[in-house]
Amino acid sequence: MRHPQRDGYLRIPMRAVPKARPRGRGKTFYMPPEYMAAKEQFSDELTSMGVITNRFEDNVALWIVLDSDEFWIRLEPSSDVKPKHMRRSDVDNVSGFVMDAMQDAGIIVNDSQVVRLNASYNQKETE
Repeated sequence: MRHPQRDGYLRIPMRAVPKARPRGRGKTFYMPPEYMAAKEQFSDELTSMGVITNRFEDNVALWIVLDSDEFWIRLEPSSDVKPKHMRRSDVDNVSGFVMDAMQDAGIIVNDSQVVRLNASYNQKETE
């Protein structure tokens, strides 16, 4: 389904590329050239659109909507904070842990089945 306009979202006129796993051996690792080229293209798109850099310094909420040949992003400040025991965890890594365990338990066949993912840190810090 095509979305000609999404209020509050920025249209990125390119295909989104899955994050690649690092390649290499021993202590030398690199990202695949195709991934690096796509990441550079996306960065160039943001620059050419005049997206303000360093606008967000604290926690943010990110929405991504994927279409076949374009995607949409929305980024805004968030008051949610990570629970203290998850200080070094990224929400994408924690989500991957949950999906991997569900796959190992036989609940899903593969995480590629997941077509919508909503993940957030909802615990507020308490003193």
